[in-house]
Formats: sequence, structure tokens, C-alpha cells
Amino acid sequence: MLGRLSRISIFRELVDFVSFKTRRRVILALIVSSIFGTFYWRIPATGRWWFFLLYLWLILLAIVSQGGFYLNLARSNIGTLLLGWRYKALPYSSPEIDALAAKMGLLRRVRVYTTGNPLIKSAFTNPYTAKVYVPAVWVASLSKSEMMGVLGHEFAHITQRNRVVLEGTLAMVLSYSFGWTLYFFTVMVLSTALLQLVFDVAPIAMSLFLVSFVSWRAEYRSDKEGAKVTGPEGLISLFERFERESDDGSETHPPPSMRIQRLEEML
Repeated sequence: MLGRLSRISIFRELVDFVSFKTRRRVILALIVSSIFGTFYWRIPATGRWWFFLLYLWLILLAIVSQGGFYLNLARSNIGTLLLGWRYKALPYSSPEIDALAAKMGLLRRVRVYTTGNPLIKSAFTNPYTAKVYVPAVWVASLSKSEMMGVLGHEFAHITQRNRVVLEGTLAMVLSYSFGWTLYFFTVMVLSTALLQLVFDVAPIAMSLFLVSFVSWRAEYRSDKEGAKVTGPEGLISLFERFERESDDGSETHPPPSMRIQRLEEML
């Protein structure tokens, strides 16, 4: 099983060939191109041919570049389930953790675990079961203030879960409204395969952009809510570690430097 996961990892490295900033630009270009695609028949014949090639190229580029991130996400989730029997999660508690949970209104509701699963690279939370998982290596290497900062952030995800669901639902509604709006402006035009492709791709591209926006807002908000209780110093110290390794964000998390900048305003 580990051998198969290693081969998947190699494939992920091959397809994840661009930075997050480039992936974001590709999605934005796809959204803008979808708007122009509604006026396809008003474009000169030569222009229509070039638009067709450009649009297909952007779709292919978006699939390949986004595939790296989502393949890695699926690999981590599936691997966590498959290797769960081998790397048992152990309860992790202390008076400081209980005090933090009480301050955030989660005492006796939240449960914290440590795990040695190598596929789990950072802390994560299931907000609906109120379970927080922390890599065992973090417990051994992080300072007390950093660990409290991490747990404050993760606890905030639980307290903010309903808001995230509401914002995510709104993002999906807006995405498909965008697609239907494009269709409305071309409803009198004879449908073609390319126009149908535009209507199919436009809401997907918009949903990728807006869901990422919602996720970033949730991370910033959890940083802030957790730091109100624990202080921002611990998270700032942790993000400075991440920044030294890479300051590139992702579809779900802002770059460490941007998070540090917002937390420093709370000092």
C-alpha cells in the first residue's frame, strides 16, 4: 500500500508544476474567457478559431494544475483512513487545553488527539465531530505558546463551522448563477458545442475561485478568534517557520506572510 501511495506522490509532483499564484491566474483567466465566450458569434471568424484554441488550452491547464492540489488532498484523506489502523490516534489533553476549550465555549465538547500517521503533515479539525488531530512530531517540536496557538485556531474552526457552511453554500449559488447569467445573454444564439462547454466550465471555474475565497476567510477568521484567547505570538512564531520553508499559499490556506501580517496587527 505504501508503495502505491509513493507512486501517487510521484504523479502528484509531476502535475503540481505551478505555484498557487499561477493556478489562481489560470482560474481567473478561465472566468474572463467564459464571459467573452458568450459573444462567440460576434467575434470575427479568425478570432473564433483562436478563442477556441485558447479556451481549450486554459481548460487543460486548469485541470492539470488543479489536479496536483486535489490529488494530494485525496491522497492524504484516503491514506489517513487506510493507515488509521496502523497509526492509532491517542488522546491528548492538559489543564491548559481544558482551560482553552472552556474559554472558547467548547469544554467537554472538543477532543484532541495526536497521530503518528506520516500522511498528516499539519493539524486539522473535523468541525462536526469536534475532533482535532495534531501530528505527534508537532507535540514534540512546538513550543507551548505555538501549540496553544494551533489549538486555538483549530477550536475556532469548530465555533465558526455554521458560518463557513453558509458562506460555502452562498458561493456555490453565486457560481451557478454566474453560469446561468451567461446563458441568459446568449439564449437567442444558436447553441454550439463550444458555447455549451462555456456554460459547463464557467460555474465550475467560478466555484473554485469563490470556495477558495471562503476558505481563506475561514482561516483568517480562525487565526483571529484563536489569537484573541491565546495571544497572536504563538501562531506568528509557527507561521514564521512555515514562511521559511515556503510562502506559497494554496486553494484552502493563505500564504504564511499574509497571515503573519494580520496577526501582527493584534500585538
